[in-house]
Amino acid sequence: MITTRQIDAGLALLELNRSDLATSLAMNKSTLNAYFTGQTSIPSSRLAQVQKWLENAGIVFIEDEGVKLNKAEIVKYAGEQGFVSFMTDVLETVKRCNSDVCISNVDETDFENNLPKEFAEHYRQELSKIKDFTSKILVKEGDDFLTADSIAQYRGVPADIFSEDATFYAYGDKLALLTFHDDSVQILSLHNKPFADSFRVMFNAVWSNHEVIK
Repeated sequence: MITTRQIDAGLALLELNRSDLATSLAMNKSTLNAYFTGQTSIPSSRLAQVQKWLENAGIVFIEDEGVKLNKAEIVKYAGEQGFVSFMTDVLETVKRCNSDVCISNVDETDFENNLPKEFAEHYRQELSKIKDFTSKILVKEGDDFLTADSIAQYRGVPADIFSEDATFYAYGDKLALLTFHDDSVQILSLHNKPFADSFRVMFNAVWSNHEVIK
């Protein structure tokens, strides 16, 4: 099993801290700090959860208590824990690249059903702090369940060009595909700037031809 030293090192590579970890995993911050100060031992189930979260976020654990970043172009995420790791990656990538976010084929009930409420609130608060940040979201015409209107603009598209099968997410130099089936989420994130930029060109062509909802 991994050690608290590796957890701290992994968080540092991701430019995150223990508070971010606690929020992402809905952990009590005092309890988490007790693990690191040796006041209490980490239950194996909780340690496995932390390890999985860090691995989903791009951390690789190596021998002699080492850690490194996963440089793979394609990263897979799955389930609620994977969704939190993906959204954390969105947040940190936007901070690093200082670029807009373009999201198409969005039904925000899927996000609400698969993302912990506390983390979703944390995510929106952190995005709101980023200077000159822009988020554009394409939803189906008539959809009025818009949870991120404080940090994003929405435009509606006709049902015949709205896909129920997948959501596309361009953020920074990455392009992701999200599918929601059987009350779960599967995500593929591609770290490739030309692909992300090409998607933005197509996205903005659709965006410019439809009216702002909010």
